[in-house]
Amino acid sequence: MTIEKVEDTPLTPEAVRNYLRSNPEFFLENAELLNTLKVPHQSGGAISLLEHQVHVLRDRNKDFHTRLDSLLERARDNDHKFQQTRRFVLSALESQDLAELSDAVERSLYDDFGVEACSLILFSETPIDGCRAERVIDANRYVGTILTSQKAICGEFPANEMNWLFRRNGIRSAAIAPLQQLQLLGVLAVGHSDPNFYRNGMGTLFLNYVGEVLQRLIPELTNRRA
Repeated sequence: MTIEKVEDTPLTPEAVRNYLRSNPEFFLENAELLNTLKVPHQSGGAISLLEHQVHVLRDRNKDFHTRLDSLLERARDNDHKFQQTRRFVLSALESQDLAELSDAVERSLYDDFGVEACSLILFSETPIDGCRAERVIDANRYVGTILTSQKAICGEFPANEMNWLFRRNGIRSAAIAPLQQLQLLGVLAVGHSDPNFYRNGMGTLFLNYVGEVLQRLIPELTNRRA
């Protein structure tokens, strides 16, 4: 197949482009032309179309391997997190009282997940052995706006709220999950001295999951205590 120049019709670049779009098989029948075509290269020079295709395929292959490595790394990370979460859930389920539950939460967050600071606060009008217990009225006075959230929230919070949650200075950002089932049961918080470590809008899937587990266990263990 060849390009025929129609009399009185100039052979413009646009005409060539239109012809090749309409005849994509052209180079199948005229393969010898491929080696004569030149395309620009990143180096500033020109290379043949075949060389260009080799570069394109090589770059695509590199991109494919980069994406594959990223997927494998993510899969390994997810598997690691799954094992950590599994250990936490099993440990929490084995708790015989609120003190053991509190210990299981802190041990998991510190040892398995390596958080810098964590705090599980249960709301109660009376003290709870082995746990930090606070009255709801006091919690509302210090972190009332946080407790209105239905899901875990992240970000940089005022120093007085951080000091009350963690009972220590220097915590600048936190991920906080209110625990509630018909009523406020408590609050779970993890914190960091870096104000940007727990950023507003970052994923809170794990913390919400932990919160859901605790929301089911706390009432049961509370009833045992009664």
